[in-house]
Amino acid sequence: QIAGGIAINDAAILRFDFEPTEPQVTFRYVFASEEYCDYVNSPFNDAFGFFLSGPGINGPYSGQAINIATLPNGTAVAINSVNHQTNPGFYVGNIPAGDPQLNDPDCAGHPIAAGQTVQDCQYDGWTTILTAVANVIPCETYSIKLAVGDGGDNAFDSAVFLEANSFAAGGTAEVIASVPVTQSGDAYEGCGDAYFVFNRSGGDPSQPLVINFTVGGTATAGVDYNSTITTGSITIPPFQNSVQIPVFIINDLITEGAESIILTLKDPCNCTNAVGMMFILDKHP
Repeated sequence: QIAGGIAINDAAILRFDFEPTEPQVTFRYVFASEEYCDYVNSPFNDAFGFFLSGPGINGPYSGQAINIATLPNGTAVAINSVNHQTNPGFYVGNIPAGDPQLNDPDCAGHPIAAGQTVQDCQYDGWTTILTAVANVIPCETYSIKLAVGDGGDNAFDSAVFLEANSFAAGGTAEVIASVPVTQSGDAYEGCGDAYFVFNRSGGDPSQPLVINFTVGGTATAGVDYNSTITTGSITIPPFQNSVQIPVFIINDLITEGAESIILTLKDPCNCTNAVGMMFILDKHP
């Protein structure tokens, strides 16, 4: 549909579902093409788009999707909308002096490229780094389809480069019980100590992540275990993926069966309350 009826060849599609924890999803990309600059203003533009569908979205594409591969003014990114003549501030040329295609009338005024990129990259032009942005509803499921293909031919390729780790739809956190001796969440009295480990996943790693949680279960602090862990919060520092809190198991020499320590996260970055469970078991005879 986005190609305007032109046959699409050599299509590449990446599709996945995600559940945002923030009201906005963003990622950064560059669109590059061999159609620059001699196919500028031609009807034979390679097809390209990032199609987002899900709750609250009502667009013109399949599944009521919208195309979020747009310039800040809402114009869809394409050969004809971003080039040396139209929106040149978003365009980077990669054609060296003396290249015959610069004689094409559509290439009039095209900048001359020099330097390492001319040798390293075959594409004759590309956009500056652009950001795809869309408003979403936290904790709902969305689908995104990234598609690019040759329009009307299979010789002049285009590509989309996605910036690593730039897809941002909010972060999540988890807590797990770690007992090195048993390599599980089971801790035996008199057989070493244990930890609760808080992990971050996604979000902005340059920012601290504050995780609120409650402590419950059948085990009693000061009787069955000693730890600084109490209902409250913990902070994962910037550029750190996890923090851990030790739990010192008390060997009370009383046969009392399995007792539990349950941590329930109250983190707004989670769509569900993550739970970490540790069981304190009587020492083996």
